[in-house]
Amino acid sequence: MKNAAIFFFLTFVTAAATPADKKSDLQSYELHSARQSGELARVQIQLDVGGDLKFQPGAEKADPVKMMVSARLAYDEKLVEMASQPGATVRAVRHYDNATAELKIGQNQFQPILRDQRRLIAVKLDGGRPLLFSPAGPLFREELDLIDVPGCSALVDQLLPVKRVATGDHWQHSDQLMAGLLGLDEVRQNSAVSELSAVADGIARMQISGRVEGSVDGAATQIELKGKYQFDTQTNRIIWFGLLIKEDRKPGDVASGMEVVARLQMRIATLEQSKELAEAKLRGLPLEPTPPLTQLACRSPSNTWLLAHDRSWYLTTDDRDRTVLRLLNQGQRIAQCNIAPLARDEAGKVLPLEQFQDRIRTALGKHFGQFVEAGESVSPSKYRALRVVVRGEVSDLPIQWYYYLIAGDHGRQVVFTFTVASELVDRFGDADQKLVRAFRFEDPAMSAKPTVLPRQ
Repeated sequence: MKNAAIFFFLTFVTAAATPADKKSDLQSYELHSARQSGELARVQIQLDVGGDLKFQPGAEKADPVKMMVSARLAYDEKLVEMASQPGATVRAVRHYDNATAELKIGQNQFQPILRDQRRLIAVKLDGGRPLLFSPAGPLFREELDLIDVPGCSALVDQLLPVKRVATGDHWQHSDQLMAGLLGLDEVRQNSAVSELSAVADGIARMQISGRVEGSVDGAATQIELKGKYQFDTQTNRIIWFGLLIKEDRKPGDVASGMEVVARLQMRIATLEQSKELAEAKLRGLPLEPTPPLTQLACRSPSNTWLLAHDRSWYLTTDDRDRTVLRLLNQGQRIAQCNIAPLARDEAGKVLPLEQFQDRIRTALGKHFGQFVEAGESVSPSKYRALRVVVRGEVSDLPIQWYYYLIAGDHGRQVVFTFTVASELVDRFGDADQKLVRAFRFEDPAMSAKPTVLPRQ
């Protein structure tokens, strides 16, 4: 589907009811949400995306690849803290009883899932992109991508006008609100405006349109949006939200670019009670996003190892030969980490430190400069760990490498290779040590890893 042919106008079916009274076009309305902390809602979302993935210049796959996504989400949501004004903190907790998606990329198909033990999700919004995490422990990146969709249900109320409006009136939306609704890290330009188009039969109908430019995961993006939302004047709540997004995202350091059209429909209904969000079930659960809870999990395709990492690490390659993660800081790539298995030594022997250094020198060849550090230790998981730090050059750029050989039981071994430009070493800090400390070998009989959407 070519970009020039896929942008289409938004049409949605709206509900009809018997009018209670007639109001002139000159009458003004106070459209303030009555949602309060502790309130429950039932949310259903349908998201459909179609378009092209775009790759970086010089990438192995240079031509765009067709992609389609169809996702269905359904959850009970409880507001823990409701914002009194736009930009203020909003916190909520959700229980997903449905989180499924069908993805097609070229000839490949994928079906990411949300594990049963991660269906309880906490949400925090603090004037920007929503932060979703599980109080039960780290999510996989593909689980987070599945549920972190545009149009956060805990945020849509902030679309409403802050003062009385009449039919035909317009009001602008803040950069913070658009970053939260569209899942952006930064908004540089924003012309998003809403309008009250009609009030009839107890429903106020509004529409939103505009253009937003910003960045997500270090990649520049341009978004054109059109949408509609309905406000029930009897319950004083938004009950329906529809959004059409046309996005042109440039290729970044951690993901492909894309030219896509996405259509989202969200229904929000009041809920009297939720078995999964009852006070007794939530009591004592950590609902504040501490570093251990906001970490993501990464497991090898062969189910032989698992590690938890900060969200600034992004999985870019994941196959049996190697796993590649890249570290971003304020949109800039700081480092790359390659994790590769070594042939299993059934006798449980591990290379002596000196031989490990010799292999590193041989592997780097002409890029080798000098050894900076070399040592041996025992990791928190009781694995033998060799660590070697090397300086050298690649294309006249000074580079620092951090090599680790981690040896576990039954002769299992992996090698970590961190590559950092020398000028970024201070910003890199001890990120290598944190990642290695979080590593552990697993029993291959562990339950299968959720299906991964490859990041090109």
